Amino acid sequence: MCTGGLALGVLAEADYAQETVSLAKGDSMVMFSDGVTDVLDHEQEPFGERRLLDALGQVHGQSAAQLIGTVTAALGKYAGTEPAFDDLTLVVVKRNAD
Repeated sequence: MCTGGLALGVLAEADYAQETVSLAKGDSMVMFSDGVTDVLDHEQEPFGERRLLDALGQVHGQSAAQLIGTVTAALGKYAGTEPAFDDLTLVVVKRNAD
């Protein structure tokens, strides 16, 4: 499931879709800004959603902190010495209890 929209707080009159998500034990929910997928490598190619999904797939079943660490490491490796030009926001919610 993927729901997106204008960043919160950008326009006071913006309309947002409402969605309810149920997380089972062990499920994670990942929210991120476009700065994550827009990270560029030395050829100016963006990191993109496919690479983000690949990085997330490497930590299936692990903690939220491990998930964030893996994605952050993947972004750093991909960007190399290229400077960031946007904010990087990554929020992870993981359900551990029944």
